[in-house]
Amino acid sequence: IEEDADMTLSDLRSNYLAALNEQFPSTRVVCMDLVHPDFEHKYADFIGQYDSVFALNVVEHIEDHVQAMKNINKLLKSGGKAIILVPAFQSLYNKIDKELYHFRRYTSKTLKEIFVDASFRLEKSFYFNTMGIPAWFIGGKLMGDSTVKKSKMSLYNKMVPVFKLIDIPFKGFLGLSVIIVGTK
Repeated sequence: IEEDADMTLSDLRSNYLAALNEQFPSTRVVCMDLVHPDFEHKYADFIGQYDSVFALNVVEHIEDHVQAMKNINKLLKSGGKAIILVPAFQSLYNKIDKELYHFRRYTSKTLKEIFVDASFRLEKSFYFNTMGIPAWFIGGKLMGDSTVKKSKMSLYNKMVPVFKLIDIPFKGFLGLSVIIVGTK
């Protein structure tokens, strides 16, 4: 992202909006509901205004994720890009997902279907964070954790450089998360 890029940050929850305002004091922060029943009128000033929309770990929290993607499409200029990151593989869904209020996890295929339904032209889709899979499975499925413990996250973060190397042979076809890029 260019340093002088004009950005808008959004969330629904007041505590996150406050955190965004505090962390990015010179950036516009708005409360935006991607599935508001009157989205086009409520957010008329934002329709067709963006070159890119990033939704990182957002869509899995929205029950009507197809409508959310359709509304993200409305926010974009013609040729604009949507970059979406979500948790991968429904088989990994566990107590941690429930505590985080995730409705679901995705595969590249299911995410592509939503993009097509929302009238995006697919650019690419890939998985990443292969080593996150055993950590998520052990913590959330085998140990029954309902949160990611700080100590475990700290250790995991220290290992990220090694994990990035492990991701290389999987070339984007396996990971804890899936990313998709589409064009309006």
